[in-house]
Amino acid sequence: MKKELASEKQSKFSPDEVASNEANSASDALFEEFSRGAKELFRGGLQLTERVHDGSAAFFSAFLGEKAAENHTRNLEKQAAEALKHGNTEAAKHFLKRDLSFTGWTQSQDDEDTVRLQKELKAVELVERQRGKEKSAEQKAAHSHKSNEMSVHLAKLMITGA
Repeated sequence: MKKELASEKQSKFSPDEVASNEANSASDALFEEFSRGAKELFRGGLQLTERVHDGSAAFFSAFLGEKAAENHTRNLEKQAAEALKHGNTEAAKHFLKRDLSFTGWTQSQDDEDTVRLQKELKAVELVERQRGKEKSAEQKAAHSHKSNEMSVHLAKLMITGA
């Protein structure tokens, strides 16, 4: 009798289920590998484009004067400002770092523009940290709100005797 109960408790896998599970896991692994490769390819293309863009701006600033360099830095600052307007501090930091690198290379590390950009970058990093703290506080508040709702529901159940 014990043997019958033991055999009933064991779950039986069909070959179709096993094959289906294996196919799903293989498919997931291939998709993740493909998406990782596509992401790296896109990131590499973007970095190359940025380097060519910054290099060409530096080249033109050497031959056409400061006007070309100022246009390039103004464009990067506009992109950083747009990213901040949309709440994307990571993109804003990226554009400011590019601008800081370009300005430090075309002018100098202690130039007033370079110092201003360093201050702007620190300000964006402070905003990012503050947003992180706010999100953490919101998550804690939401968690405590859920626990309050659960305790109220439990209290109602206890009162009704259900």
